[in-house]
Formats: sequence, C-alpha cells, structure tokens
Amino acid sequence: MAEFDVESWFFGHGGAVGTMKRNRLEIWVHVLFWLLFYADRSYSVYRYYLSDYGLLVAFLVNITDIAVILVLFYCNYVLLIPRLLRRGRYGWYGLCAALLIGLTFALQYFYAIFISELLVDCETYLISFEQNKLYYLFQDVFYLLVSSGARFTSDWIRDKRLREELEGYKMDSELQMLKYQISPHFLHNTLHNIHYLVGAHPRQAEESIIRLSELMRYMLRTVKMDYVRLTGEIDYIGHFVELQSLRLSRPDIVHMVVKGDCEGRRIRPLLLISFVENAFKHGDVSSETARINIRAEVSHDRLHFEVENGPARRSKEPTTGIGNHNVRRRLELLYPGKHKLDIEQTEGLYRVVLELELT
Repeated sequence: MAEFDVESWFFGHGGAVGTMKRNRLEIWVHVLFWLLFYADRSYSVYRYYLSDYGLLVAFLVNITDIAVILVLFYCNYVLLIPRLLRRGRYGWYGLCAALLIGLTFALQYFYAIFISELLVDCETYLISFEQNKLYYLFQDVFYLLVSSGARFTSDWIRDKRLREELEGYKMDSELQMLKYQISPHFLHNTLHNIHYLVGAHPRQAEESIIRLSELMRYMLRTVKMDYVRLTGEIDYIGHFVELQSLRLSRPDIVHMVVKGDCEGRRIRPLLLISFVENAFKHGDVSSETARINIRAEVSHDRLHFEVENGPARRSKEPTTGIGNHNVRRRLELLYPGKHKLDIEQTEGLYRVVLELELT
C-alpha cells in the first residue's frame, strides 16, 4: 500500500497475524498442560505398578488412562460445548455429557478387565478398580469440568479480544464507509447527468434527484447502525444502480434480480454496495458485450448475493483491491464462521458470490 493510514493498519495483515499468534499460544498452552499431566500421572502409575507388574503393564495402564481422559476432555472441548452448550441446547448437552462420562467409565472398566485377566493374570488391578470406582467416576466428572472451564476461558478471552477489536473497528468504520461507498467521482457523474436531464427530460431529472437524496440520506442514517433491514439495503442498491445507469448509453446491460422473502431479515449496513460499485467502476460498459448482473436471493435464513460483470475496463493505473480487502475484513469481524466469499476476476469477467447467514 502506498501510504499509511488508520484504515490500512486496522484492515491490514495485523488481524490475521494476531489470530495466528493467539491460536499458536493456545496450542502451546494445551501441550504444556498435557506434558505436566503426563509427568504427574506417570510418576504415580510407575510408582505403584512398575515393581509388582513390570514395565509393560505400568506403561499400558498409564498410556491407556491418559488416552481415555484425552478423549473425554476434547470430545467435550471441541464438540459438545461449541455445538450444544454455546447454542443453548442445554438438555442435549446434559444428556451427551452424561453419555460421555458413562462411556469413559465403561472404557476404564474394560481395560481394567483386560489388564487384570490377560496381562497380569490376576484380579488385583480389577479389584482395585472396583473398590475405587467412585473415585474414577468423580475423576471423569472432574476432567469434564476442567475441559468446560478451559473452553469457556478460551472463548471468553477470544470474545473479549474480538469485542475490543470491534470497538476499534466501529470508530473507524464510519469514516471508512463514508470514504469508500460514495466516491466524489460518482457524485460528479451523477450531478452532471442530472444537469443534462433538467433540460431534456425534466421529469426524469426530478426522479433522479429524489433517488440521489434517498441514497445519501440512507447512507448517513445507517452508517452508525449495527444492523439494518435487508429490504432497505436492497432498495439502496437499486437506487445506486438507477443513478449509475444514467451515464450508460445502453442501460439495458444492467439486470438486477431479487428473489425470496427479504422481509424481517437484517444485515450489517453498507456491506454489499462495494461489490456493485466495483462492477460499474471496473467494467467496460461501452463494450458491445458489456453486462452487469446483480442477483440477491434469500432462502432458509441465508442470503446468496452475486454480482457479475464483463469485460474488464482497460486501465493504465494499477488497482489496489482495497475495497474487496476491507469487505473481507468486515465479514471476518462481523460474520465469523457465517459467510463464504468467492471472487473470480479475469480479463473478461468479474464475479463475486457471497453466502451469508442472516439474523
């Protein structure tokens, strides 16, 4: 990037690097925890079993016990908490957690039978397990709670950092959206076209002024809002397309289609307009094969938004892609794990496909 500013710093690679560093730190914390756990458990197991039953039995008892606890810990950590408890499915979580503890206890009991009958050829280990079965059961519950505590601590730290990042983002987003969504070049062209229409087609000029007024009012009103109605966002894009079409010699190259039920849906403000603006900005609208297709479809609480145009306009000035980069970063912050963005760009085609979970 040629120059440094607050927006380039915030939306730059620092966010991705920070996330990578946090993930690595979390992995190392887990590795250190289990190394300490292994050392402590090994000392206890080898102390009691090495002299009486030999190295093989001591090793099997140690590694099998640790493996079962690892399965219990990460089944709860990776599956049950994020997929059930964090989504408010408390009954299902309680049932699955109880089944997980029962399965863990059953595995411990079966390998106690295995070690006693096949390896030790006596019932000493099995008898010891049966006498202390409440200890093993409470131990399993304890490690389930440790797993839950670790997961909630990790999520709390991640959410806290995300909230801090979002607060910083909110401070910059108003300036960023005002800067990128409606450019002086667009306003200049639109006003120039309206000036021409005043004499030739006054009725159309009046409607265009109304559209421009509505567009700017919407932008200024929603730039400070967290969510807006999807219908309002679609109307905003429609007004934008109408004003852009004023400068086209063939307005029929632009097609906009909206399908599905948009009523009652919400979306982050001014999230889609960058893709539409890029289609007009970088497309060669004077070409005989020029086309701009915009499609929005809502189905099962998901938005499919697609913009396609071609061919690309030939330009001596290199494009920075800053608009797409900002939108990608906004999607990462505002819709983590709830979106999919694909951008295909060649000399003859610019195509954006966005899949988004709506609220």
